Amino acid sequence: MMPSHKKKLLKIAEQKNEKLVKEKLPAERVELKEEGDNGSLVVLSHQPMTETELVQAANLNPKIWGLNGKRQWTTTLKISDVPYSVWNYHYTFVRHAPRPIQQAVEMICSDWEPSPLPPVKKRRKKTDVTVEMSLSDAHFGKLCWDEATGQKNYDVDTASHDYRRALKTLVDRVSAHSIGEFLLPIGNDFFQTDNWIGTTTAGTPVSHDDRVSKVFRVGFDAICNAIEELRKIAPVRPIWVPGNHDMVTSWHLLFAIAERFRGDKQVQCDLSPTIRKYIEIGDSVLCYQHGDKMKPERMVTIAATEFPSWSQKRFREIHCGHRHTRTDVRFVSASEHAGVLVRYLPSLSGCDGWHYEKGFVGNKRAAEAIVWHPTEGPISSAVAFID
Repeated sequence: MMPSHKKKLLKIAEQKNEKLVKEKLPAERVELKEEGDNGSLVVLSHQPMTETELVQAANLNPKIWGLNGKRQWTTTLKISDVPYSVWNYHYTFVRHAPRPIQQAVEMICSDWEPSPLPPVKKRRKKTDVTVEMSLSDAHFGKLCWDEATGQKNYDVDTASHDYRRALKTLVDRVSAHSIGEFLLPIGNDFFQTDNWIGTTTAGTPVSHDDRVSKVFRVGFDAICNAIEELRKIAPVRPIWVPGNHDMVTSWHLLFAIAERFRGDKQVQCDLSPTIRKYIEIGDSVLCYQHGDKMKPERMVTIAATEFPSWSQKRFREIHCGHRHTRTDVRFVSASEHAGVLVRYLPSLSGCDGWHYEKGFVGNKRAAEAIVWHPTEGPISSAVAFID
């Protein structure tokens, strides 16, 4: 047991050290700077901090900012021969979306007072079919001029009109089935551009119609209308499938949709960040991806690697957009009891100057619904052609 006089001396030494620390150690600080779409965070702490604690200390919203880079180190100082550590953190952040797109999303979601959704009728048994509503490559915001291409005009209002008309046609043509769920892929170049200056995600300039905020709102209204119509019949699962034109804007579109239908058990949005989505439907598995990143042969290999139960399913398909025309590529393996079908789905968008110059003309504008049975796979499909 320590003698009382030594305890007293130790307490005096601790008090002295505390005073020295207070006087000579650098003060703790948290500095956050925002410049346009970039942010920097400098933290000086006398205690180690986790990344979560740093974000909380700076009051950063992780839905707006994404971590871009970080440096951290510890400095040891001696005061009266007593070592003290100082933790230094330098972080950089970037907006998930450029400021104008972020402002458009915030404007839609601010003071949110959506109209109440009507109650739905009691659903039928769980063995009902799943209907996949593929309204792919709509390119809201694309501008096509008939005098320059010999094709029909296409702008944001035409895109909205055609999207709604195609959806209604598909619903009518699958109405004979007992539907248990709708799958609604969102993305696949739903928007023509990904930013305020009119380029794709990669920065390629494209012909576009009107400002991003207006195009975003028109697209948002079209998707809301689609979900509201579908949920009257069966639950809806909107799924984010990013395209090469709209990786940022399509994610924020689905984010806004998820906010619109928050708390509605009939609408379950899939906002997961993976660009390939796998959906199990009984004895079937369906993979969504845009189709611009790799060839069909590679898609099949990746799917078998990423989804462990892929080979155990009786029916396996990969559905893509991007090509603006309906194409099927079938792969058959002698070691498996069923092959894999890669489907490139048709497009709803018009023909712009770039496609005309390259000779990509004459494709039938269309949307497609595919009916999936839990044990018998894709049993039927319906197509809505747009003149």
